[in-house]
Amino acid sequence: MRGEEVCAVVVPAADGVDAESLSARTRKELSTYKVPTRWVLVTSAQIPTLPSGKLDRKGLRTLVVDGTLEAVQA
Repeated sequence: MRGEEVCAVVVPAADGVDAESLSARTRKELSTYKVPTRWVLVTSAQIPTLPSGKLDRKGLRTLVVDGTLEAVQA
């Protein structure tokens, strides 16, 4: 959809992972329009979940849009 941007929320499995390296890797493997322009690197404790333990997608979107989770431009 026009006017929207692709944002990726990532829980890195290893130290040393940054938005620039993630962006470079995805540019090699995805179509240009699918590559995130914003990256949010978080810990698993920062990811909102539902009472069932599943990812709270609406809650996560709200945290990113409101700026509670800081995004890194890549």
